[in-house]
Amino acid sequence: MSEINATLDKIEELLNNQENDLALQKLDEISKEPMDHKETARHAHFYGVVLSRLGKISDAIMQFRRSKAAAEKDGDKAVIARADEYLGSAYHQRQRYNEAHLHYINALQIYTELGDIAGQGRGHRNLGNLFVDTGKVREATYEYEKSCELFRQIEAYEDMAPAILHRSAMIYQKNGLKASLESYRDGIEKDKCNHYLVLNNYGFMLMLNNQIDDAVIYLQKAAEDIENKKINDDDLALVCLNIGIAYALSDKLTEAEKYLHRSADLLEKYDEAKAIEFLLQPNEKYADKGFSKYLIVDNGSKKSLAHLNLAAVLVWQNRLEEAKAEIAKGIEADRNAGYPHLSAGWVYLAAGMEQEASTSFHRACGFEPQNEEFQKALNLVNPYAHAKVGRNDPCPCGSGKKFKKCHGV
Repeated sequence: MSEINATLDKIEELLNNQENDLALQKLDEISKEPMDHKETARHAHFYGVVLSRLGKISDAIMQFRRSKAAAEKDGDKAVIARADEYLGSAYHQRQRYNEAHLHYINALQIYTELGDIAGQGRGHRNLGNLFVDTGKVREATYEYEKSCELFRQIEAYEDMAPAILHRSAMIYQKNGLKASLESYRDGIEKDKCNHYLVLNNYGFMLMLNNQIDDAVIYLQKAAEDIENKKINDDDLALVCLNIGIAYALSDKLTEAEKYLHRSADLLEKYDEAKAIEFLLQPNEKYADKGFSKYLIVDNGSKKSLAHLNLAAVLVWQNRLEEAKAEIAKGIEADRNAGYPHLSAGWVYLAAGMEQEASTSFHRACGFEPQNEEFQKALNLVNPYAHAKVGRNDPCPCGSGKKFKKCHGV
């Protein structure tokens, strides 16, 4: 093996381990070394991959084109297809959909000619993603179905899982929760995809449909799959978070606390991880006023949500000081969002601290003034928060105190 190829093998290993900066350094070091067409194609491809990961999409496109040109000189159709596939993805990220479509089709045609089932599956999945982004639902549905069919032939469930997730998300947006549940169920039962990502999402959707016991079964299967694969990242943390929430919703608080603690511990390394997730609210005293036991937070910090949901479970166990400590951690993890302050308000209210609850609800409203749930919570404890009254004027509640000393926030 040539010295260049040995270095390229090392770079590939670095990329597989997400060591992007070190991979880029080694790519730079050998850039001026003489290479044959095969080595040039590999070198340019790895350059494109790392540049794409670093968000330098235009530079990545140049490298993928360089890789394709070298592969064409060498007559290596598999590498040409790979270059087209990555060019399609790069143009897709830039929302240059026509160019993305052209490269995806080129790659798919070559993969089909070569009889590469995995490549064909990715090709149809990529086209499905493109059609979703361009609003072509019927075409996207066909491509996802074709992708799953191909991946099923070779039992490539790791590659199949994203197709099922994208298909089910699209169906949820178009046809609602029950149709999406059917799509996930087809993925698990018909496509035989018991991948933790599919199982976790199905469990989450079952919780949305109030099928909590069923949700726990599938979430536990997701945890088992991810543990067997020895994955110890924010995906495991999300599965634990969902299991904890499911147990909390079925009033199994000891189990809920265990999983939420584990989720929070795992997420110490993943400050940037986001998710659509349940936010438990210890507000059952006010259910008759239209408050729900949970809300759904869109694009919330997983770390923050783990601490906030743990705080709710601790309130239900009357461990208020511990709950307040978790609230502080939840706010710190996503302090520029409203939902952590909403959680803080409910915890303070459970502790009989109405002024602190009012302040927290007011802060939540400050981040999302149009959020009706936040406004409703604030009005519960302070119906005068938005009164047109000077801070030194008498409070409109009739207490005789100055507004700033009474209901002012």
